[in-house]
Amino acid sequence: MGMPGGVDNSGEADAIRRAADAEASELLVTLAGNRRAENIAAATAVHNLHALFELRFCAEADIHESGDGEPDIALAKRTVQCEAAVALSLSRTVTRDMMTIGEQLAWRLPAVDAAFTAGDIDYPRVRTIALVLEKASDDTVHAIEDNVLATALHTTVGPLRDRIWSLWIEHDPDEAAAARKKVESEERRADVIRGDDGMATLRARMSSLEGAEINAVLDELAGTVCSRDPRTKKQLRGYAVMALVYRQDFIACMCETDVCPVSGQQEHHSKRRPHLLQVTVDIETLLGLTDRPATLSDGTILDPDTARRLAGDSRLQMILTELIEDIRAEEGHGVEAEESADDTAEDVDSAVAQEEHSGSERAGSEYAGGTDEPDDTAAADHENPSAAEDVADQTAHHPTDHRPTAYRPIKRGRIHPVGPLSAALIPCTTSISRSLPRAVRRRLRPGRDVALSDTISRFLDAAAADPALAKGIHPDGHGGHTEPPPGALTYRPTAELVALTRATFSTCTFPGCSVPAAACEIDHIVPFDHTNPRAGGWTIRANLQPLCHFHHQAKTLKLWAAARLAGDAIIWTSTSGLQRITPSNYGTVLVPDTFVHNRKPRPLPTTIEDERSAAVLVVDEARPTEPPPDDEPSDELYEPTWWEQNITDTDTDWGRLLNPETVTNVPTLGDIARARTPQERDDAVYLRERFLEHRAIVTARENYRPPPF
Repeated sequence: MGMPGGVDNSGEADAIRRAADAEASELLVTLAGNRRAENIAAATAVHNLHALFELRFCAEADIHESGDGEPDIALAKRTVQCEAAVALSLSRTVTRDMMTIGEQLAWRLPAVDAAFTAGDIDYPRVRTIALVLEKASDDTVHAIEDNVLATALHTTVGPLRDRIWSLWIEHDPDEAAAARKKVESEERRADVIRGDDGMATLRARMSSLEGAEINAVLDELAGTVCSRDPRTKKQLRGYAVMALVYRQDFIACMCETDVCPVSGQQEHHSKRRPHLLQVTVDIETLLGLTDRPATLSDGTILDPDTARRLAGDSRLQMILTELIEDIRAEEGHGVEAEESADDTAEDVDSAVAQEEHSGSERAGSEYAGGTDEPDDTAAADHENPSAAEDVADQTAHHPTDHRPTAYRPIKRGRIHPVGPLSAALIPCTTSISRSLPRAVRRRLRPGRDVALSDTISRFLDAAAADPALAKGIHPDGHGGHTEPPPGALTYRPTAELVALTRATFSTCTFPGCSVPAAACEIDHIVPFDHTNPRAGGWTIRANLQPLCHFHHQAKTLKLWAAARLAGDAIIWTSTSGLQRITPSNYGTVLVPDTFVHNRKPRPLPTTIEDERSAAVLVVDEARPTEPPPDDEPSDELYEPTWWEQNITDTDTDWGRLLNPETVTNVPTLGDIARARTPQERDDAVYLRERFLEHRAIVTARENYRPPPF
């Protein structure tokens, strides 16, 4: 095509494109080389992980040869999974797959291993080959490996997986069918995976037939809107999944027209059941004073508007927090710094909640009931800002860099219906933020993550120079108390302590573990001593943490040691010397300025005789209960009860029996009152008495149950 004026520059354009093609060709060669180098590096990582497992495995074999003990291969595998996951910053599941891949490459897939080592195929393809053929016999693997490798060189992961199964079925259909049936049984699951864009992915494993059925159901639900609905087919299928969750058989149409043929169907269906979620949100955000994000119990972030919308149809429970002043600990005051921080936190919290320290619980109850007015709080702070200003004056001479503001949960209030919040839901503007009390603005100080990362690095450096730091601020597990608070010598924590522990950490505290705290066991950081409870770690907030079952067992087996640091962080140390720190949801890591100690045990702090110290003791107390009996239980305690023999043998979970909604066939007092005949009434009373008898026996068994609880 000619240029204006009759000048034809098409030859020049072709030359420009040819030059670009030549440069692109060179870049593509470089990219291919980069990819090959990446594949080689991935192969090296897999080989080194396998070498680590071989090292641990051979150590157990040496123990067997020496005759000095029994080998424990499961212990070796658990050790490698924990250590490698931390060293590689990967989840335990991904690390476990890497270990399996290393074993398969080393022992059964030599051709695939050679191609991987040379960089010819990448890790995703190798992972697919190894994990599928893990279930195949050696004969099958030997017969089809060459064809599988040839397919892997020119296909992506999806077609490669299909081809592996095709080759397997052709070689040994019976073995392949048995393997697929086993996979269908063992790998049936549904997972919700959090994304990095505010979205989540629902991933379910089911049989191919069931997949086709749910695909048809989603299409059917997507067709319940009219043709004017602006959403795409894919979007409607996403809404269809939520309709299934809410037990609805339609999707609300969004055409917003007066002639929608399906607009009336929603009126004839039951109301959508409410959300079953636990959301943590700051008071200031809930009242519209700030726009700090809210979090779900597993740490998922919610934007402020979504949190306020959910709060409109929910119940509230206040969790009071106190400010941890880390600047004093950084100056080298150690344990005393935390006590001073508690005193300082009293003033800051009173500036926020407008309560004296003796009435903190009343403040939480009033807010939960929706009786506070936000304007009154702000106005009172302007009239008498001395509390917050005093805190600022005390720390004004210290540098403000590397000082993450931190809080710890100390008390939870009663559950109340939400109050009227609509008038308070106002946008957060710069003028509003500047008008907030200084104590509130300190919560919003930017740069907390940078400061927290810096203090973690500094503490790990300090702990490397002085290993005594890794023993934590209270290595005896007594949390600074000289005398055990009520309930501290009872193994099982109260619901109050469990709630505060899970509010402090949203996930398992083991480094990199993402199991939600709600699905974790509650662990005594310093183990509880069942023979002498006073000498072991106590059941108090400062000595509890949530751990998933796998990492709880790793700690129990002494593969890793945990300790609580000032600022509520947990430091983990492996037998091989790895160290990582898990901060709490709102806490920090306090680094003493001078960290060279004389290696003597740290003295316990003395009890401060004032109102604040009493308040701190109160929030760490567990409810007084009878300690577990010291004698062994009798065999009769574990004989089947009448309820187990005649009704069901599944009602043996202690926590389940305490919830009437989870127990079936138990007549209620209302059932007894509504009985029509004396015989029905007598039968109902008899059943209820037998159940209460059964529950008492299960409770007695629970007192003897060993950890983990």
